[in-house]
Amino acid sequence: MRAQKLNCTSVPPFDYSSITPSLSHPIPKRKIADYSILTAV
Repeated sequence: MRAQKLNCTSVPPFDYSSITPSLSHPIPKRKIADYSILTAV
């Protein structure tokens, strides 16, 4: 859990923003943040 939180802070906000157009889906920013952690791992 601690590691996940560290990863989330490590990933810049614009990082997951770039993933949004890649997915091309109406996913909330909160969901994208979770997705960013999954992709980072």
